[in-house]
Amino acid sequence: MRIVYFISMFMILGWVFKNNLNAQSKDLTVYVAISEECPVCKNITQDLWAISERYSERVNLVLLFPFRISNYKTIHEFKVKYNLQKWKAVLDEDQSKSRSLGILITPEALIMDKNGVVLYNGRVNDLYSKPGKKNHNARLNDLSDAIEASLNGTNIKKPWPKAVGCYITFEN
Repeated sequence: MRIVYFISMFMILGWVFKNNLNAQSKDLTVYVAISEECPVCKNITQDLWAISERYSERVNLVLLFPFRISNYKTIHEFKVKYNLQKWKAVLDEDQSKSRSLGILITPEALIMDKNGVVLYNGRVNDLYSKPGKKNHNARLNDLSDAIEASLNGTNIKKPWPKAVGCYITFEN
């Protein structure tokens, strides 16, 4: 009986995770490619939580998991551990969503308007200045600033700051 319960639960969770992008009624969608095992991703979760607290009512927030190690269970555990339940989660098993968005690194953020126009593509913050080089504190909250500018109709200054983290290994 327990097995049936767990199988049913994972089937329901799978359907919810897979179909949660269909409810995009807000003007902006923020994607953040993330990996449960990337140290940079783990270190920016506090900023992602702050973004969800500030913007979840006005913006679609989506965590994109583009690695084969990810599954519905690990995604759920990651979201609970880092208090990211306000973020929708997408298991990008075939990496098609990451490819179509041009996302190459975790964590990498992308803001898109309801017409599919990319308004920002870059880092979440400046906690890491280059791979392996962690600053003591993030001074710039690039993603939060970009969301605020997008909501206010202000252009985001280019060049956008490049994401620093773990490269996504794309499979053919």
